[in-house]
Amino acid sequence: MSRARAKNLAFFLIVISLFLSLTIPVDAYDKKLGIEWGDRVEVACERYIDGKLKTVYSEDYPLEVAIDEDITNYNFVSELVGMKVGETKSSISWYVTQTNGSVSYFEYKNVKILRITLDATPDHTGPSAGNVLLIILKVILGLGLAFVLLYLIYKLWKRFLIKKCFKCRKNKAIKKCSKCGIFLCDKCTINGCPECKSRTFVRL
Repeated sequence: MSRARAKNLAFFLIVISLFLSLTIPVDAYDKKLGIEWGDRVEVACERYIDGKLKTVYSEDYPLEVAIDEDITNYNFVSELVGMKVGETKSSISWYVTQTNGSVSYFEYKNVKILRITLDATPDHTGPSAGNVLLIILKVILGLGLAFVLLYLIYKLWKRFLIKKCFKCRKNKAIKKCSKCGIFLCDKCTINGCPECKSRTFVRL
């Protein structure tokens, strides 16, 4: 491949990669970061106050929680930040001082994130700038693997499907003996057919 063609191919791959990076949809919810501030989620859990079971929230009757820093039960909400959808915490507990001065012990057991009902970060199209290079590398690798696969298919096709010369077994057969029907290359027909000595051939 000439240097000019190599440059054109590299430019083409970069353009295709950038196009894909700008058109691939990316979900706002990040499985690595999990729940973030500003989200709204539904959870299943068991709510205890001073050791007594008060409420059971389930898949059919979930507890909807706003992940807000200004919310009253901040201790509970802050523990949800970073959890993943489907993840479960065995216990989240804290003490609350009531208006009359008494202290109550709150505990939420088997807290499971069921789903996100409101994502604070809207979906956007295209990954962050840091992922563009990764997409380019993936596209180049994918095209490279496709090229290798096509090359192997071509080699197999050339080896097993293209007719070879009956005599030398190397060159491509371009003629067929009109008498015995064997296939020969142009070089091996100079002295006639090696099988029947005929000098009459049919070009393939």
